[in-house]
Amino acid sequence: MDIDPKIGAVIVNYVNYPDTVKYVKDHLLDQKDIILEIVIVDNNSPNESYEELLNEFRSNTSVNIIRSECNRGYAAGNNLGIKYLEIKECDYILVTNNDIQIEDNFLLSKLYKAYLSLDKAAFISPVMMVDGKISTEFSAWKLPNKTKEILSSTRLCSYLAHPFLKRFFYQIEIEREKSIKVDCISGSFFLVLLHYSGKLIILTIIHFYIMKKIF
Repeated sequence: MDIDPKIGAVIVNYVNYPDTVKYVKDHLLDQKDIILEIVIVDNNSPNESYEELLNEFRSNTSVNIIRSECNRGYAAGNNLGIKYLEIKECDYILVTNNDIQIEDNFLLSKLYKAYLSLDKAAFISPVMMVDGKISTEFSAWKLPNKTKEILSSTRLCSYLAHPFLKRFFYQIEIEREKSIKVDCISGSFFLVLLHYSGKLIILTIIHFYIMKKIF
């Protein structure tokens, strides 16, 4: 009998706790065929976020709330959560923003199974949809060069240089079930093995610069 994987989800919260509460309740807690441990890291919000999150999930043992003593940024907040989930003996880590929607209740289970089928994959993420359509820009892209970064530094430059910039994006079809190998993925939602090559995954600002498109 197959054992459901234990996935630890990390969400970094800063100020906007209503979105975090809604995302966890309406999306993450609805995921099926997995064992899910959630940690919400409040990144030293200057409002009542920490207290509100504690009150909201006080009765849910699978949702943990911790607070960073200071705000060292998104990567540091995620690392705090990852180290916490290591104590909880999770097998995989899901790093996720609080401002997305998950339409498939089996998405994490599917990602886990796809990850197992891949050879030496570091990270895996789903196709990103914006307004009901595949977003090639937010799903994945090729390793950028200096020219690409300069041309995509502002929305105006990105618009004017679109014919050149589109060569950095992959052609993704919604009907395709198999995974495709890419250089970079979005930092807003991805799955990774907790101990990759025997070492605890530690994320840096460089990781998020590569994985998350910056405008």
